[in-house]
Amino acid sequence: MIVDLLRITTEYSEVEDRILLIGEEQQGARVELWLTQRLLTRIAPVLVKRLERSAAESPAPALLNAFEQERASASIKPAARVAREGASRSLLIESVDVTFGDAGVRLVFKDGAGEGRGLTFTTLVLRQWLSILYAASRGAGWSLDVWPEWMAQEVAPAQTNIALH
Repeated sequence: MIVDLLRITTEYSEVEDRILLIGEEQQGARVELWLTQRLLTRIAPVLVKRLERSAAESPAPALLNAFEQERASASIKPAARVAREGASRSLLIESVDVTFGDAGVRLVFKDGAGEGRGLTFTTLVLRQWLSILYAASRGAGWSLDVWPEWMAQEVAPAQTNIALH
């Protein structure tokens, strides 16, 4: 069963050495989704490639992507975080289904039993979330080999616990 999330807060857990997505569902229920470094290194290139394709026709695609990434990061508005307390479920994400469409990118985070949570990102929000994931990866000391150079050129947000709606 796939349940849609309304919003998420993304943060790095040093104790778990994983990225935690705290999601809010329709009725206000909260769920913890744990994303490992190994899985992040598989999905980040897929999402980045989609962004790179949109700038491929530009005379300077890396420069355009760096500019768009910086613009997206700068437009992140602080919002109330999704509270971790009272989360009804905690899922270790083992796979992520990625679907590209007119509305943006839809991600379905699934655990080993097939239970999942879905979230759709516009291009702008996807760029914002990737900035947060990049900052979390850098802060964790994880390898940044999966991230393109133009991602490193933008100024990542200082906090990774920003709620995206």
